[in-house]
Amino acid sequence: MDDLTLNCIDKLLSIKKPKLPDRYFRALKRNLYELRWAIWERKALLGLHKEKTYHGVDFFSIANTALYNDMISHTIKVLDRNKKSATFWYLYRCNSTIIDNFIKKKGYDLKQIDQLSDKLKDVRDKTHFHIDRAAVFDPRRVWSDADITWKEFAKILDSIWNILQHLHEDGFGKKFVTQKYNGNDATELIKVAQEKGIIPLYKEKGPYIDIVDVE
Repeated sequence: MDDLTLNCIDKLLSIKKPKLPDRYFRALKRNLYELRWAIWERKALLGLHKEKTYHGVDFFSIANTALYNDMISHTIKVLDRNKKSATFWYLYRCNSTIIDNFIKKKGYDLKQIDQLSDKLKDVRDKTHFHIDRAAVFDPRRVWSDADITWKEFAKILDSIWNILQHLHEDGFGKKFVTQKYNGNDATELIKVAQEKGIIPLYKEKGPYIDIVDVE
């Protein structure tokens, strides 16, 4: 190599990453924990739905509602835009270049994450965390107006997870370690409960756990 090339390489190697505050690294881990729960809970819901059973009030219908509400709550936390919150958007403001480069490389769409954040903010304010005085007349309308498709929801959650994992690997030199979960145990538990007569076996009548489609 000539002297000019070597000089350019030396300059590139000497460029240091911007120093990130301790809050950034703490926020990164916290958002990974929050999002991990949302992803696990979605898989548990899919496991509950796999048998396509119908329920009145029993443990599985209660667990279904609890898992759903908690999944949404964790996601709302991660995508909160409040500038006092250390969420995904705080991480983006701190380290937008590396996120933008990763999104471009993976073919993700930041606009979709942005839109889901806005939709969940409306849900949060009008029905999920608050009982809005106007929306109380038709809380289901809040969800229909938000127009969240659950396949898209799952896709966006997975993309955010991969973005956060990339940041963790960049910041800590390794990926965030977590256990894998597929929700199959939830399916098996429903089967056993039916076989033991703990819950009645309904295949034709009644609402199927009365929840929006999460598949």
